[in-house]
Amino acid sequence: MVRVRSTAEMSKFLEWEGEVPDEIPEDERWYWIKHNIDGGAFYEPDPTQGDWIWGTDVEVIEDED
Repeated sequence: MVRVRSTAEMSKFLEWEGEVPDEIPEDERWYWIKHNIDGGAFYEPDPTQGDWIWGTDVEVIEDED
């Protein structure tokens, strides 16, 4: 058997609810949130939701002869 390594990325769907200052235009609210809200303030509303992105690269670690 050949020992290999592969990768996968798990995406979690997180939410944040809060207030954005009135002077921030509607189309810039995402930018304000990105730069002013700590990632730890987001929560996972449904732990069963999410997705996997499977990598297609497979690295051979050791090849048994």
